[in-house]
Amino acid sequence: SDSRLIATLCHRPGLEADQPVAFNIAVPAATLALEHMELERQMADAEARLTDAKRQAVMAGDEERRRIEQDLHDGAQLRIILLRGRIERLAGRTATDDASSQAEVETMLRDADELLAEIRGMSAGLRRVPPGQLPHALRDLAAAAPLNTKVAVADLGEMSPDAEQAVFYCVSEALQNAAKHAGARASVLIEVAREGDDITFAVSDDGVGVAPERIPGRGLTGMAERMDALGGALEPITPLPFGGTTVRGRVPAAAASRRPETA
Repeated sequence: SDSRLIATLCHRPGLEADQPVAFNIAVPAATLALEHMELERQMADAEARLTDAKRQAVMAGDEERRRIEQDLHDGAQLRIILLRGRIERLAGRTATDDASSQAEVETMLRDADELLAEIRGMSAGLRRVPPGQLPHALRDLAAAAPLNTKVAVADLGEMSPDAEQAVFYCVSEALQNAAKHAGARASVLIEVAREGDDITFAVSDDGVGVAPERIPGRGLTGMAERMDALGGALEPITPLPFGGTTVRGRVPAAAASRRPETA
């Protein structure tokens, strides 16, 4: 194993002979203290490496989400738009006196519109927020949501791009969870504010609530990991007594992920 000098124990000449008991106690005690300091250093290094790995995972996830967003925009979304156009043209060449065929065409168009809206909603939640544009991005997200969604954003002051992206990601995930579990008639309120050096967010719905066994899901786990990687936190989530669910979290406004080094 590797060995290296980490300290030197100095004492007056003759101490070992004059006070052997004190000397024999001091040396092991000093050695133990030094070993404890070395363990603390190693633990701090390990914690720093773990934090860095979490941040790198967040960065990699963001890159993958941007790729998926581009694929949805250039692939599935475009194909649905073109398919809808073909259905409309086909309907124009089809006799309109056939009520059954006309109803089928209308159903196909409605299904295409619903699928297109769903893909656009997913794409909105995946996008990268331009610096300083978090409030605008949240309003766009709310407008694309399938539930009636309102946004209340206070003066946030200066925020790092990573903090903005983290809040946007978590709000998007919470909004998707509300769309899945709150019920079609539910409404949602998105609140983002600044408290000291932190940015806080809350996504509340007045729906049926989420069953405890469904908390947390993969989306909530991802939210918690992202907050943790930037020095923030996602609060424990519990259904409200009379229905509805609130997702809350906070992240330092100056939080930043270390960018991958390029060769």
